[in-house]
Parts: sequence; structure tokens; C-alpha cells
Amino acid sequence: MEKIDMVMPCLLPNDSWYEQYAKVKGKEHPGRVRDLGILKYTLRSISKNLPWLNKLYICFFNESQVPEWLNRDCPRLKIIFHKDFIPKEHLPNFNSELFGMYYHNIPELSEQYISTSDDFLFLKKVPSEIYFRNGKTVHHPTQKIVHNYNMLTKAQFGKIEKNNYVFLNKYVNDGNMYHFWTGHLPVPFRKSFQEFMWNKFGNEFNNALRNSPIRSDYNINNWLIYNFEEFYKLCIFDRIYDKYKGELYHLNDDFSEHLLIEKLKTDSLISINDGDALNKRFNEVKEKVLHILEKTFPDKCEFEV
Repeated sequence: MEKIDMVMPCLLPNDSWYEQYAKVKGKEHPGRVRDLGILKYTLRSISKNLPWLNKLYICFFNESQVPEWLNRDCPRLKIIFHKDFIPKEHLPNFNSELFGMYYHNIPELSEQYISTSDDFLFLKKVPSEIYFRNGKTVHHPTQKIVHNYNMLTKAQFGKIEKNNYVFLNKYVNDGNMYHFWTGHLPVPFRKSFQEFMWNKFGNEFNNALRNSPIRSDYNINNWLIYNFEEFYKLCIFDRIYDKYKGELYHLNDDFSEHLLIEKLKTDSLISINDGDALNKRFNEVKEKVLHILEKTFPDKCEFEV
């Protein structure tokens, strides 16, 4: 089997980070910039349920964000910083949409890699075949087909999704309707295809990412690259992903311990997402979530000292 790496940006805010972030953003809802504390459980889930994974690359803002409990000597772990792969003109940067567009610059990253996030847990053994097969990325027929991009949400994520869709159809004018999917789930990429796309559309990409230290309405993201593979017929369509239920679970002030526990039992993959809907009960909910995850993943893993 060809090597498969994984890339995970990680946000662990501290005083140094807040100081630089405030210069470009100012006041922000705490749900966008606080730490829920689940990174170690994310890593335990990867170690336990992705035995085929070659290396995990964790991307930090700078050295001060790396937790002391992280095992730097782990053979499957690579700690990198934004300066290692993001062009200097974009630094400092706090825009996760931009990060993924430059993952192909990560030194020693394998040809096949998965883009994920630090709030995503693998709850059961997940085969590599749901991401790659025969050197190709696996796309899933459950992805939505956008027939009218004006129907996309007016929220910022929807605007970026619309930008991707407009870009795709501007250059793919062959009369066909292509699947288009953005979602908060792990996504497979081939580094060589990402490099190909930059060589072909570098000027357009740079225009969409210019002056973007934080997420902007005119941005694109790496889902655009993923979906271009369909046009070039470089992916495989398969419903295998349906067997491995994945879900984005939003925390809010109506948090239910029972519901989260049930989802951890029934799902194969889950993103426990903190955000604007969790306000008054944050500390209480955080404590309960960590207690549940400690019971779910009680054993230290190779990524911890």
C-alpha cells in the first residue's frame, strides 16, 4: 500500500497568538478562538483506529503553541509550523481556508494525504480504502450536486462554497453538472494534483487568497482542488463511505450528555465542534465532554509522552 499521511491544523490559543490575532481581527466570538481541550483524544482515536497511517503532521501557529505532553520523538508524528509551508507574504495567518491550499508545500509530505481537523475523532477502525484506492482519491455519491449556487447559504462558509462552485464552472464549461461538496470531514488529496492545479491556476488562486490573514468572503479553499479531480476523471466513486457514518456534532447551551454518548457508540467518525451556539455553559459543557472522552479513550497513545 502506498503511504498515506494526514495533515491537521491545530489551534491552541495563548497570549502570543491572541496578541497577533487581535491586530488583524479585533474582538471575536470566543467560540471561534478558544480551546475545548480534546486534542489528546483526537490523537488517541487516530492512533487506535488508523493503524495504516504513515505520518501525522500537526500544524501549529508557532513553537509556543506545542503542548508539553506531545511526544516529539514519535516516529509517526511530525510537528510543523505555518512558516514551514505558507508563503511568507501571508504570515502571520489565521485563515484555515488558506492553510489547506498550501499543504502541498509541506516538506516530505506523502503523495497521498488526508486533510483533517483537530476536533475530529475516529471512533472505529476505518480502512484506508474509503480515502484512496489504486492511487486515486475516493469520492462519494452521497455528495450533493449544486444546481443553483445562488441557493447556497449567505453565511461566510456558504460564500466560500459559492466561490468554489463559480470557479469550477468557469473553467469546466462542458455542459455537465459536477458534484460539489464541502464539509467538516477528513478529505483525501494527492499532492501532485494539488501542485498541478497551482501550476495551472496559480494566478487565480493567488487573487482569491490575497490579503487574507483571516477568512474572507472572496476566498476559496482546497475543496475546489478536490472537486476538480472529478472533471479530470482522476477519482473513484464508491458508496463505501456510507458504511462509516460521519457526523458534525455542534455543541450548544442545550448540550445533552446522553446524546453525545450515543453518537460515540453508533458513529464511526465525529467532529465535536465548538462555536457560537455555546455561550453560558461553556466551562460546564467542556468538563462533561472531556469526562466522556476520557472514558471513551482512556489509554495514552504513541503521540503522548
